[in-house]
Amino acid sequence: MENDVKRKKIAFFGGSFDPIHFGHVNLAINMLEVHQLDKIYFSPAYCSPHKKSNQPIASIEQRVEMVKKVVEEVSSFELFDYEAKKKGFSYTIDALQEVSKIHPNDKLFLILTADLLASFPSWKDVKKILDLSQPLVGFRNQDGINMPTEFKKSFEDGFTEMPIFDISSTQIRRRLQEKLYCGHLVPSNILSYIYMHQIYQS
Repeated sequence: MENDVKRKKIAFFGGSFDPIHFGHVNLAINMLEVHQLDKIYFSPAYCSPHKKSNQPIASIEQRVEMVKKVVEEVSSFELFDYEAKKKGFSYTIDALQEVSKIHPNDKLFLILTADLLASFPSWKDVKKILDLSQPLVGFRNQDGINMPTEFKKSFEDGFTEMPIFDISSTQIRRRLQEKLYCGHLVPSNILSYIYMHQIYQS
């Protein structure tokens, strides 16, 4: 019977991915395993409304290619290029609504890092985001989480303790400019792509 069909657990993971690095992979793998997710969509943002003065350095085409190289390594990972093709400012609610069209009968999740929680109330259509998806938040120490009280109940079931890799794309870009080793921060195939196309090094 149709009602007996198991709902899949589909997660959306958006970001600039400028570049994608081991911190992103670590977060996604932990969420995949802890919450027994069926699929995680990685969605490179064309242009973040929260970083109007600090937009990505790599082109959207380059960031899509880097994400492709990561997701092809894990069968439950998949590139979601809706935001990349849509162009303009990337809003999470718009991308989530597109995912829900693909998975109308499945349970949707939104993967976040704890540092995004303070700004979460200012996101576009935040209540619609919470209606559509269950947030999953990776953290090392819950005492340090700055959680907006009005949304606390919506987030509680998704708080996920895990070893957090203290890596940032800003740190990686700086090290690349300074010609420092980055193999401990970025997968080797991503580094090869960066060097080949001379991204972040000028």
